[in-house]
Amino acid sequence: METEGRADEGSSSQRDPQNTGSYDFSLTPQDSLPTEDSQPAEKSVPIEEPIVVDRKAIEKLTEGLLSHYLPDLYSSKQALLELNQNQVILLDTLDQEVTKFRECNSLLDLNSLVHLSVWLAVWLAHLKRILSLSTPPVPCRTDGCL
Repeated sequence: METEGRADEGSSSQRDPQNTGSYDFSLTPQDSLPTEDSQPAEKSVPIEEPIVVDRKAIEKLTEGLLSHYLPDLYSSKQALLELNQNQVILLDTLDQEVTKFRECNSLLDLNSLVHLSVWLAVWLAHLKRILSLSTPPVPCRTDGCL
């Protein structure tokens, strides 16, 4: 009969049996009783009265905790959003710089190509002059074709 009472107490250790909104956060008496093979009773944990906490107190503690941490969380959220926006702007700027760099490289390639073509034209003109001085002119054909 005594064990049945303890079993009933164990099931009600989390919630008040009258369902008043209070919580019990203590151990049941059977959890704190010494066993046969344990040390003498002087070293056993004393049985304490169960702590009953009102639901309103829990709600007030929760609201207080949230009111303490939420402003910092919101400011951190704003800082992260600003950092993300700055990162997007930085990536766009970097993309523009890469595009400019590619254009500069293409202009340098085009410039070197123009420089090479000018050098080849000068060289061909020089070669033509040398060939025209060393050989007599070739007579044209009668039909006017070269």
